[in-house]
Amino acid sequence: MAIKKVRFVIQKSSFAYTAFGGVRFYKSEVDMVNSGSQVSASPTSGETQNFLATSDAGYPSTNAYYLPYLVDTNKKQTGVYTDLCYWLTDSANATYTITVEFKVPLDKIYKIEFVPRPDTSTIGANRGIDKPFMLELIDENNKVLIQPTINPTTQLNTIQTCLVPPLIKNKILLSSGDDKYYSILSEIATENYLPPLTGNITEYAEISASSVANTTNNDAWKAFDGDSSTFWSSASVKTGALAVKLKRKVFLGQYVVGFASNVSVTATPKDWTFEGSSDGVNWTVIDTQINQTWGATEKRVFKINRLEGYDHYRLNITANNGNTSLILHELSFNERRFKEVGIDNSTENTFLKYGVNDKLLLNANLSGSKFLKSASATLGSGKSCEHTIDMSKRRVDKITLG
Repeated sequence: MAIKKVRFVIQKSSFAYTAFGGVRFYKSEVDMVNSGSQVSASPTSGETQNFLATSDAGYPSTNAYYLPYLVDTNKKQTGVYTDLCYWLTDSANATYTITVEFKVPLDKIYKIEFVPRPDTSTIGANRGIDKPFMLELIDENNKVLIQPTINPTTQLNTIQTCLVPPLIKNKILLSSGDDKYYSILSEIATENYLPPLTGNITEYAEISASSVANTTNNDAWKAFDGDSSTFWSSASVKTGALAVKLKRKVFLGQYVVGFASNVSVTATPKDWTFEGSSDGVNWTVIDTQINQTWGATEKRVFKINRLEGYDHYRLNITANNGNTSLILHELSFNERRFKEVGIDNSTENTFLKYGVNDKLLLNANLSGSKFLKSASATLGSGKSCEHTIDMSKRRVDKITLG
């Protein structure tokens, strides 16, 4: 159950202009979701590297209040209108809807910050919101997960925080009809999925790159050879993609990007997307990173929250840290492995601890199994339901709760 969109349903204010500013999303108390740089902007729509924003109203007379400024983390959260930190409209609509869509869905949102009265200049007294508004968190199936009502502060230039309540998640257990229950849990392997490679085409994988500076010393496979002193280098361009074709579909739990200080840090990747594909043509963004700067030799681990498997993966680098070329010392993967777990009861604790969230993959390769026996307990306030499937008539590969 991932969060794909956040929607603000705002009532027309009592001020001459309805305004709203400084929106920030946090995955934890301090982990803010970066918007990335702006791609496009208009009074009612816009795009950043990580967000898409739309609204049913805006202020077309000046670009100072275009919609993407509302969520642009490169701008100030508070200040005067010249700081370009808020959205504005003088439309006569009774309500306004602003939708922010995440290009990569979020597993959770811990809190949301916003500024109901965002302007401290002399004109700021006649703009803002002063009536309760609705906040909606929406999943990938366009289902509203929660819908709290927010009472905005009336103080000028004040950041207000809304703590998002934990999402109640569905849990799935399977039963064989004999009072035994089963789940499929996952864990991330500690070892690299690929052994050290010795060329672009091996029995384990095929490696390719958008460009190569020197096929002898800096070919694409050098990022997969297990040697931290060697690297792939692009052909005098600041952007590029490094791709791998695996021998089978693999579910990844994380990927690792490594840098060694035997080259200039300005050649290191700064902005990128990590992507998966089933055909090497159509790519799905799995993870996005912005403003990654590097110092001494280091490896960085990036977790993957999407439960999807591919046989093609690539690191699509859209900016480096200033050099005329792009260098990558290491790219490695850790597989997500699945294990069958059998349980002798269906108590609430069993559902919460071993139940699968939303999606149960029945066609994943299992790396092992175990059976757990525990003391019984009654179900609490949670709701449970059962559905019988005749497996002699139907094959089931995946179960998803809507």
